[in-house]
This record gives sequence, structure tokens and C-alpha cells, in this order.
Amino acid sequence: MQLRWVKKNEMVGKCANPVCESSFRYLHKGKLLVIEAQFQTSNPAFPDQQRPIYVWLCETCSRTMTVAKTGGRVHVRGTEDA
Repeated sequence: MQLRWVKKNEMVGKCANPVCESSFRYLHKGKLLVIEAQFQTSNPAFPDQQRPIYVWLCETCSRTMTVAKTGGRVHVRGTEDA
């Protein structure tokens, strides 16, 4: 499963699990995770940037899933795969 990249200043709106439809409403329900990501630019005037990506897993999904960065890609995976 692949996460879509979030635009700058975009709010977390739903669970990071693409097959889950849970909406983000409260910080105390689920897990808010921070992943450091490197963004490459094609313009030499703007160097590559590193900035955090905030993702949220709902209470149900956070019991069995996590968010990981592998080879520059951010994805949701089962905790047993860790």
C-alpha cells in the first residue's frame, strides 16, 4: 500500500491506511506519526529539502499497523512485518 504525498500545510484528514475510511477527529484516538522525508526538486536554485510528514493511524489500524519509510518511500505495513 502506498501513501499519497501530502501537500505543504495540508491537514491530516483520515487514517493513513488507504483501505480505512476513518476520519481524524481527536489526537487521543489512534496514533499521530512523524516521518522525516527528503523532497527532491528539479530546480537547481532550490536545494533538496527535508521536512516532516505527519500521518495518522486510527485506533483500530494502529493496533496492527505502522507507517515506515523504506528506500525513500513511505508506506503502511503490519506491525508483524517490522
